[in-house]
Amino acid sequence: MLRRIVLSTCVCVGLAIFALDARAQDAAAPPVETAPPVPFAVLNIASVERLLKDTEFMFRSIDRPDVYDFYMSILAGNANDLKGVDRTKPVGVMMFLEPGLPPRPMPVLYMPASSADEFIKTAALGRMDFEKVGENRYEVKMPTGQGKQIALFTDGLMYMTPSEILIDERLPDPIKISETLTSRYDVALSLRVNSVPPLLRDVFVTFLRTTTEAEMQRRDGEGEGEYRFRKANAQGTMQALEELLTQVDEITIGWDGNEQLRKGVLELTIIAKPDSDYAKSLKDLAGRPSFFHIAQQDTGKPLTVSLSWRMNKRERQNSAELVEAARIKMTEELTAKNRDSSGANTLCDVAAATVAAGHIDGFVQVAVPEPGKFVVVGGVKLQGASAAAPALVNVLQQIAEEEKNDVLIETNLDSHQGVAFNRFGPKDKEDVKFFGGVPAFWCGAGQEAFWFSFGADKAFDTLRDTMDRVLTSGPAPGGQSDPLVVILRRAAWQSLTPNQDNRFDVTRHELADQAFGATNDAFKVYTRPTESGVRTRLEFDEGFIKYFALFLARQYDRNQL
Repeated sequence: MLRRIVLSTCVCVGLAIFALDARAQDAAAPPVETAPPVPFAVLNIASVERLLKDTEFMFRSIDRPDVYDFYMSILAGNANDLKGVDRTKPVGVMMFLEPGLPPRPMPVLYMPASSADEFIKTAALGRMDFEKVGENRYEVKMPTGQGKQIALFTDGLMYMTPSEILIDERLPDPIKISETLTSRYDVALSLRVNSVPPLLRDVFVTFLRTTTEAEMQRRDGEGEGEYRFRKANAQGTMQALEELLTQVDEITIGWDGNEQLRKGVLELTIIAKPDSDYAKSLKDLAGRPSFFHIAQQDTGKPLTVSLSWRMNKRERQNSAELVEAARIKMTEELTAKNRDSSGANTLCDVAAATVAAGHIDGFVQVAVPEPGKFVVVGGVKLQGASAAAPALVNVLQQIAEEEKNDVLIETNLDSHQGVAFNRFGPKDKEDVKFFGGVPAFWCGAGQEAFWFSFGADKAFDTLRDTMDRVLTSGPAPGGQSDPLVVILRRAAWQSLTPNQDNRFDVTRHELADQAFGATNDAFKVYTRPTESGVRTRLEFDEGFIKYFALFLARQYDRNQL
């Protein structure tokens, strides 16, 4: 508490001295035109016209132009067909920090106004009352309980904000500020971290550290392993947030409905400060090829997730601490039961060596070897996989019979490509619909990796086939792999029958049957480094657009009954 009081006092005194010094300089120097304030966030819609075209494309994809016409009739009747609004230009909100201690976030709405009079008539339909209080300036009474705003019409734009301070400022041109967003996205949110005053960022980082340090204190009765695990997680989260606050210039989330490609794209882009440690680590993100690169390919399987992540220094240190915390925890528990902990320690040595190598490489895939039978397979690259094999068996042998409950554990039950596999199966042989039978978990270490499979009678065969593909695939094309790849094929999941007692599940299944086919059902996620940071791209094939349109059309049909 004392540290917080001292910190707050220093900040207040520093700001006061800064303000007094600035006033003294203002009094002595001739007035200089100040630069317009810079928003710390911008929410931008490229134009009303583009949104309407996206909506028309969506309903045209399911041959329901009548639904689009219905929404257009609402726009014409309830919103005066947006008369007074220029439909071809951007509209959005800029967020500023209004001067004060602490600074207050304050929104400024911007809209392209082709005619102030027509705009005011259109706004009146939304129960907004414009009262003129100056040249091109209005006081706007919002609907009941929403207070008042100030509107200013200038240069073909309407600005509206509750802040009299901001409305009197020389506001920046939002069309120029959002030019990049408008050219790339239909709708986008940009967080401009570099526009937040450094002092404010430093105060927030200090507060974050103080709060995290308080949370990291060891609790009464908490074991060493649990404490170190919790502490490492908290430190990792704090350091990641610090990187975003101090080494990132801008974060952008944007959506583009691409009619030509017949898909929707959602992107998350992080632009790092040039020459920062964070920028360097992002450039190195995809520096190594994946051992499982063949699994990144889109072969029509229901789900594929592949990770080939080159860790930065913070991630390596944090992961190493998590491994040590796990080692302590397992050693404590095994020693307390007079069990051999050598296997657990060897597994932790392998995990620590893998972390020290700085490359997390693995994949998970859902396959369908036979109709109605799903199998989950996967693998993780290890440093010292050959040592992990006997260590894994040793750990399994330390589990007492009374601790196995309803699970049957069989060690070294089968092998493939020189890798011995263990199986975990239920003693109660009960079918699971997803797997098409009684599921079992297979796992083994060797051939430079830890391999696993979860499924019914085809689980081990599917794992063997997958291993053969990986081990004979050769090096990755181009010498590197995408850091993160997710590929989901929605149509493949339609073989799972819905719960007939759940009307929502049945409806969802019916809509998916209409929307998805073998050529339009892909949902793909790619994370790739850029020249100045990193971008995660989510691609939705046309089937997902159809699915959403069918849902809206069904709601429309119900309302017409």
